[in-house]
This record gives sequence, structure tokens and C-alpha cells, in this order.
Amino acid sequence: RWWERGGASETEWCGAKWSRVGSPHYVASTSWNVAEHPLKFVEVEIDLPTERGLLQTFHLLMDYRLYYGIYFLPALCYCVGGLMGALSGIVSVHFPDFQGTHIWCGFSFGLAFVSHFVSACVAFSIGNNILGYKALGFATTASILSGVCLYQGWWFLPIVFLAGIQAIASWTAISLWLWHSPLGGGFSFAGLYIFTFAVGVTSMRVFSIWKSRHLLKHDQDMYDNLWAKLLEG
Repeated sequence: RWWERGGASETEWCGAKWSRVGSPHYVASTSWNVAEHPLKFVEVEIDLPTERGLLQTFHLLMDYRLYYGIYFLPALCYCVGGLMGALSGIVSVHFPDFQGTHIWCGFSFGLAFVSHFVSACVAFSIGNNILGYKALGFATTASILSGVCLYQGWWFLPIVFLAGIQAIASWTAISLWLWHSPLGGGFSFAGLYIFTFAVGVTSMRVFSIWKSRHLLKHDQDMYDNLWAKLLEG
């Protein structure tokens, strides 16, 4: 059990010093540093055989179904959905029947949810629980955003706010599990973006309402004074 000693890179075992160079369990690195290793090894307990002369091989190559289902296809859906959502605002001016931005965004989030959820099922079926739980967390966020885009209402911003909290909380829980630190696996920038979007739009709405009331207050005072004079006459 390599990680019994707190995840240190150096340890002693059987009278010899050992340096950690890898792990059978890993996730894809999300670092922007191209010089960094593309795999990020996790700090969970590992049972290795102790029989003399036994060779156990681990392939540090992610299953192609998980790679495309977790990292490639959802990102492609988000890009296409965002592009079509932006274009729909322009096209709908001349073609009113063209679907609006919320439809394209909801559709892209829905496809991303399917990709993440199927990947989670595949990961659990082949025994890769780490990527399974990771994909399941992504699928939960995508499903919330898909539903809130397709079925709009007064609760749009509160649900988006909760989706951002859920994304940050789920990734923090995974980081605590895999790296024993809330920031061991990095920060959920997707969750931060969703949370910032909800807070920013809410703040602008509150400011706009306050500014509108301030502008109308002078007109309301003039109307009240005029009405009072009419009543006196």
C-alpha cells in the first residue's frame, strides 16, 4: 500500500529507499503547461503483489472510450453549442423561426451529459471507479445546465448558481479523495465560471432595477405634486 505513508514521494521499505515514479491509478492532467506529464497520478492506497519474481504490468494509456467521452466530445459540444447560440442571436433577427440561444445551449449541455454519463457507466464497468466518479460529477453539472436552459423561468439564475456550487463541491470532494487536499487536483474553473456568471448577471440585474427606480423617482414626485394640485383645485 504505497500511500499508507501520507503520499510522500520518498519512502523506506524493507531497508531500502524508494522513490515514487508513477501509480496504476491516474487521471488526465488539466494543466496548461505542455512540458508537464499528461497524466496526474492520484494518491490513493494501492495493493501490489509481494511475491518474488512476479511482474505486474500497468498500461499508462487511458481507454479511448473514456478519453473521448470525458474530455473530447463534451468540449466539442460546448464549443458548437456556444457558437450556434451566438449566431442564433443574429440569424433570428431575419429568421424569427430560427431556434434561440437557450435551445442551442440546452442541446449542447444535454449531449455533453449523455457523453459524460455513458463514459461513467463504461468506467465503472471496467473497474476504473476514479474516472467513473469524475465523469458522474461532470454529468450532473451538464444535466442541471441543460434543464435550466431548455425550461426557462424565474428560477434560471438560482439554479445556475447552484450548478456552479455543485461543480465546485463535487471536484473539491474528488480532490480530497484522490489527493487529500481540496486543491490537490486543481480548482474547478468550470464551476467558478458558472458561479461567476450567475453572480455577475444577478448583480447587473439588481443594479439595473435600482437605476431605473432612481430615474423614475423624479417623474413620480412631479406626478404626485401635480395630482395634489388637481385635488386642491
